[in-house]
Amino acid sequence: MCCDSSDISGTPWTVCGGPGEPGGVVKWQLIPVGKSCILIFTHSLGGRWNEAGTLADWHVHLSLLATHLAGLPTWPFPDTRWQELQKRYAGGLS
Repeated sequence: MCCDSSDISGTPWTVCGGPGEPGGVVKWQLIPVGKSCILIFTHSLGGRWNEAGTLADWHVHLSLLATHLAGLPTWPFPDTRWQELQKRYAGGLS
């Protein structure tokens, strides 16, 4: 896969969890480095949001991406890991 290092892709994000939850924009940029690349990932949110839960979500999902790219299974979803991260992020945000 080739990409222009100046390309930034953005996706409108709609949170479907319930009323009052924020939407936002997810952006990612791939920067080629030799045979690899660097992923720059930004999630901009508006309104009130669950910071610790969102941070834990992306932490787990980006870890699953790395697992998938390594050719390893990504199922089942690591709920216990998400709960641990959510608690850790909540403690660091208070």
